[in-house]
Amino acid sequence: MDPNQVLEAVNAFYSDAFSNLITLTVAVMGLGGVVIPIVVYLIQFSYFRVEQDRIKSQIEDTIKKETEEMRLELLAKNQEDMLNLEKKLYDELTSKLDQKMTAINGGVYHVQGVISLNEKSYGQATVDFVTAATLSIKGKDEMNGRKELNILIEQCLPNLYNSDFDDFDLDKPISSLMAALQTNNENRRFSEEIRAIKSLVKKTREKYKQVVI
Repeated sequence: MDPNQVLEAVNAFYSDAFSNLITLTVAVMGLGGVVIPIVVYLIQFSYFRVEQDRIKSQIEDTIKKETEEMRLELLAKNQEDMLNLEKKLYDELTSKLDQKMTAINGGVYHVQGVISLNEKSYGQATVDFVTAATLSIKGKDEMNGRKELNILIEQCLPNLYNSDFDDFDLDKPISSLMAALQTNNENRRFSEEIRAIKSLVKKTREKYKQVVI
């Protein structure tokens, strides 16, 4: 083969090869410009999905935890409220029962006082009706309490002797009655009875020349 022809053939081969290389390089670069961003996007998207799922899971766990805490707090508060309500009702019922029993005991002394009056034992009748009135007033049985106060003022105290105060130790029960009347003297409802009892006791003491009050 002619050397010139060989040289031309080699030159043509390398020219074609270089052209193909350039074409391939451009093609790869062009393909890379499209593929690489897509690959990067897919990687980022996958990462974001993983992060999104992780954050979502954390949020759900937090919501569940806080919801459970709120439920437990609400349950505890409801239980506490129920216990407080039960205690309040129990205390109210116990108080009313105590008052009722106190008033009933007052009725017992009332009956004893009637018997003592019928026997004209005025000292003992005073003890009985003073005690009965005290218990009725403390037991919130004002109706019977007033009846007993009236009997005490009208039938018992006016018939006492000074010696009855010592013989029946009247100062203590009378002091307890006066304290109960003062405690329950809302709107001065017992002011008249308080004055009357003080006056009668004083008159009895003065009548026998032994003024104590």
